[in-house]
Amino acid sequence: MNLTTRTQFHRTNRHHTGIGWKTTNWASVWERAVLPEAERAMIRVARQHETQHFLLVGDSGAGKSTLIRQLLLQVRERGETAIVYDPAREYVPQFLDSDRGDMILNPLDARMPYWNPSDELLHPTEADAIAKALFPDREREIPFFIDGPRTIFAHLLKYRPTPEQLCRWLSKPDPEIYRRVAGTPIQSIISKFADNQREGVLGMLERASRVLSLLPTTASKCSLSRDSISAVEQFPRRIQITFGGAPNMALKSLKSASWLTIT
Repeated sequence: MNLTTRTQFHRTNRHHTGIGWKTTNWASVWERAVLPEAERAMIRVARQHETQHFLLVGDSGAGKSTLIRQLLLQVRERGETAIVYDPAREYVPQFLDSDRGDMILNPLDARMPYWNPSDELLHPTEADAIAKALFPDREREIPFFIDGPRTIFAHLLKYRPTPEQLCRWLSKPDPEIYRRVAGTPIQSIISKFADNQREGVLGMLERASRVLSLLPTTASKCSLSRDSISAVEQFPRRIQITFGGAPNMALKSLKSASWLTIT
């Protein structure tokens, strides 16, 4: 990693027009001679590089959050969309604007829009991706007790249930799940002749029902789906994902299940 001064950066990147950060150093002789006054204190990236990763490093209080705020302000000025992962909820007071159509994705927040995992299935095969996110690989877990719940959950999604229905099916497998897998190869995963196997798989599914039970239960005019996210071209939004607190681990699977994918 090479350190550079602002003037050195400007000499090679002065034509960049992307987002940037305002600095407080006095303008150098070269900057005063070459750059417009409004750009002398700015360090900008190329517009085509805005979608790449940035790493902000510094001690507590060094100003990392301030730099992020500068970015969000510029995104807002452009009328563009931002997805803000904000577990500490430090950006919500300043940037959330419900009138603009902004969304908070946190089931523990009353402003969370309605979301139905079934609505994400543009094709039945996509059920497998959602199931994999809800039942991620774990190093110390026997693969069968991950793959089995995934397979059953993906199968249930193809019935297009509401979140309430999913929770009921997962928490009461007999008869809800049994009758929906009857006569399929999946039936053997929860065979009544293999107690330990069945109980392990159903226990994982019941755990997923507790996560899904956190979701809003009533559909409203504000709903989250791929269709609603694609509408940001006509109606700019800021989508803030604000996980935090004790249930954070449970909510993590919801986040990976679809929210970051569809956004």
